[in-house]
Amino acid sequence: MSPLGIVSLYSILVCLLCAAAPVYAQDDGGDRILVAGFVPKVWPAVLCAVLYGLSGTLHWIHYFRTGRPRYMLTLTISMYAMVVGFVFRVIYSQGDNIYSVPWYALQALFILLAPCAFLATDYVILSRLSESLGDEIAKDCLFIRSSIIVKLFVWSDVITFFVQAAGSALTATDDMEHVGSIVAMVGLIFQIVSFAFFALLLFRFGWRARSHHPAIWNIGGGESGWRILGPFKVSPFYDWRVLWSFMCFTTILISMRCVFRIIEYEQGYRGYLILHEGYFYILDSLPLWVSMTLYAVLWPTRLQPVSSTEPSSMPYAMRPINDEGKAHIQSSRSVV
Repeated sequence: MSPLGIVSLYSILVCLLCAAAPVYAQDDGGDRILVAGFVPKVWPAVLCAVLYGLSGTLHWIHYFRTGRPRYMLTLTISMYAMVVGFVFRVIYSQGDNIYSVPWYALQALFILLAPCAFLATDYVILSRLSESLGDEIAKDCLFIRSSIIVKLFVWSDVITFFVQAAGSALTATDDMEHVGSIVAMVGLIFQIVSFAFFALLLFRFGWRARSHHPAIWNIGGGESGWRILGPFKVSPFYDWRVLWSFMCFTTILISMRCVFRIIEYEQGYRGYLILHEGYFYILDSLPLWVSMTLYAVLWPTRLQPVSSTEPSSMPYAMRPINDEGKAHIQSSRSVV
């Protein structure tokens, strides 16, 4: 199990145990207070649970139909983790649960931290994509080795995961809510700095491939973008630039979410953005859902970077470029 998976499992077990304890937030006079500062609406949480559930189900369908690539489990599991988070949000909004510290912390933990696995998905895809195009491309177009991309950024996320988890837990206590907001904001800042570094790596990869390796850049160039897109398609596709473009779009949406979270926590535990949950759904839940649902339309492991548009017998795993693709590259270079 990955470090992020171990941390997630441990946090879930702790929160489930805490949820069984009737711990309520109280003011100085002993009166119970709303932990979140407002009563969450039920219908947006239900809608998000349904949307994430549908997209997550499509991911699982792709997963089982394309050879069960283990590195895509971060996406499939985390989508359902978001569903669980919104279900807990609905439970938290019912009855006396709105005063319950454990129920508030439980839904906040899932919704705030599950997206860490979304980031890990992009890390894995970039590593696999660069290696599938050959060692020469990976070494020239990336400024770090492709083999350490996942380790470097996942461990960075593990650290920020702990920081955000600590901040999220502290915000649930009345006397430490301000400190918790600061701690969570620090974790989010570290996360967006790390992700910005990854985004730079991703954009540079495409730019270097286009400017320094035109033959590689044009592999599968005659393939129609609309033909390869579809929520139930499992046939291979060959134009890796489409997948790279999707990844760039997901990084923009995820970055927007991170910026929103930083501003939200900077305003404090009773700030305007936190107390108006519409912003949370528009600037957090929706961008994350769109960014990860794109991979249901274009499942990454369908990629086979060769020149032909005829189906091949290669298994689904973003395999390295085959002899046909290499021959196409050599012929393109000779023409140039």
